[in-house]
Amino acid sequence: MSRSLRRGALAATVAAVLAPLAAGCASGKDAETHQIKPDTASTAFGDLKIQNVQLVTGDQGKHLVALGAALFNEGKEPETITKVTVDGAGAATGGPLTIPAGGALYMVDRPQGMTAESPQGKTYLGPLVFPNAPDVEAGSFRKVTFAFGTAGETSLDVSVHAPTGYFEQLKPTPAFTPPPPAPAPTTAAPTTGAPASSGATNGVPTA
Repeated sequence: MSRSLRRGALAATVAAVLAPLAAGCASGKDAETHQIKPDTASTAFGDLKIQNVQLVTGDQGKHLVALGAALFNEGKEPETITKVTVDGAGAATGGPLTIPAGGALYMVDRPQGMTAESPQGKTYLGPLVFPNAPDVEAGSFRKVTFAFGTAGETSLDVSVHAPTGYFEQLKPTPAFTPPPPAPAPTTAAPTTGAPASSGATNGVPTA
């Protein structure tokens, strides 16, 4: 999510990182609403709306789970997300992420055809990917808690899906870790020959 609680910004051993998630989250009048799944978790929390919350597992044995959501701030002041936690997967620490007044933050990929610059008030981050979730299995429910700087905390019970069919586009992938840089080549210091002995020319003895 820096973008701080977002993809790449949380590439620590046990921290959650962001990874791509296809568009499918929006609210009210936004064009993305047609992709919202009817069985996804949503809630209203003061001036905030949290919609289309989904958890999707990764490949077997990878212990990854991705969280996708759309958050809307209908208040007159900006709000910040300070932490997101998933039971059995830990917390995504970092941030804070700001949701502008009247704006939206999407934990999804930017929709196809949209330019690099998001529409005013909208931020597309990609989902949170939790890399240490061995006990989070498809078919179960997990409590997801969002903590905000002003509004406080709210939790939802969210269904966990396998990365198939509609949810294949949400499949989490590990954060990219660049290889370590190659060591710089070492250059041997030039050696200085011993001074020529008396009675020698260019190192060749004379009679």
